[in-house]
Amino acid sequence: FNSLTVILTLPLIPKYLINSFLFIVLIGKQTFFLFFLANPCNVAKLNSCGGFFTIILYYILYIKPQMERIHKLAIVLAIILFALYLLSPSKPYEAQSKIHNRGLFADKDYQKGDIILDNVFPNKNNNEILFNRVPTHKFKKYISHEGTLINHCTINYNTDIISKDHKIYKLIARKQIQKDQELTANYDIIHKNYPFIAKSKQTYRIC
Repeated sequence: FNSLTVILTLPLIPKYLINSFLFIVLIGKQTFFLFFLANPCNVAKLNSCGGFFTIILYYILYIKPQMERIHKLAIVLAIILFALYLLSPSKPYEAQSKIHNRGLFADKDYQKGDIILDNVFPNKNNNEILFNRVPTHKFKKYISHEGTLINHCTINYNTDIISKDHKIYKLIARKQIQKDQELTANYDIIHKNYPFIAKSKQTYRIC
């Protein structure tokens, strides 16, 4: 509507509505609520002087449209987050292990030779060579959280660690692995190939 529409409809609008409605149109919806609070007649008696209708008009013309916009934005945001979740690459997850404490589990089916982790030691310079033994604190600093969850298994282990340059170490599937199956490795075999990775201890459970 425009100013002419307001002027032409003035005779049809009750006086208590004109007070509220024109103030919204001419002054602005953002400052309207301050006007309502400053009007002692409206504050004292909501059922007289247009106080009740003032609140209704303010809700219809300002609050309700704002709430609808927020609702639409929330829906769009939820759709975007869900799409990002579906498109984001999956990775092995942590769960309770039957071998020891917490373990690493397959997020999907893997075939023999598939890469499970691109880099078991991502927290080091990619040009740094790892082969000989390193201090424990440095090893713990370099290894990924997923790497710390890989439990030792003597016989039925299903993963292995490989590296072509002793800089980047990958975790691969040694055989077919089903989704939700625990990922295990033979520490002793890995230690023979890469001495900086410790071998198993006698107290480790045999599986």
